[in-house]
Amino acid sequence: MENITKYILLISLAAFGITAVTITSSLAQEIARENSQNTKRHSIFLELAGNGGFYSLNYSYNITQRLSARIGAEVFPPAWVEESKTVMGIPILVNYQLIRIRNHHMIAGIGTLLATNGVSSLTGAFAYELHVDNRAMLRLGFTPHLLEGNFEPWAGLGVGFIF
Repeated sequence: MENITKYILLISLAAFGITAVTITSSLAQEIARENSQNTKRHSIFLELAGNGGFYSLNYSYNITQRLSARIGAEVFPPAWVEESKTVMGIPILVNYQLIRIRNHHMIAGIGTLLATNGVSSLTGAFAYELHVDNRAMLRLGFTPHLLEGNFEPWAGLGVGFIF
């Protein structure tokens, strides 16, 4: 019964994403027309919880106006984990901007969380970003993980800079 609920949730999220892309594609293109020379491509942000697990420091690069790549890092000293050595996690994602209306952005992404202790998970993101004066950002997202066949719902809050 629990697995059925997880699959229904995944299918619902996928259907919502496809619907959002289909309905808003033309509207978002009109609203998001910007001169690419004025678009800032880089951002650095600290995310609590989220795709990194408990926290991560991330760098994101906008490949196009809608497509971005992200890599992050988190470090857990031995005192924090049940390991005899430091464990490092590396979230890597590809994101697609579903909607952009002025400084409001809806983003969907997929990727992985790699860890130096051999544990890794598939992760995704469905996030809202607020850009303030095209210099700072606030991010709130649903960031589930698929770990060893188990669906783990998760969320994250991020804050950072755009340059």
